[in-house]
Amino acid sequence: MRMVMMQFIFDLILHFAGFILHLLSQALFVVTVMHAGYP
Repeated sequence: MRMVMMQFIFDLILHFAGFILHLLSQALFVVTVMHAGYP
């Protein structure tokens, strides 16, 4: 039972980290576009 909980928590953390990384990359892209200016 304990192993299952650990696996679940680990999975949750991985998904959360992936989500945050996705948001960061999107924000970085937006900032880059804004700084580059529109053609």
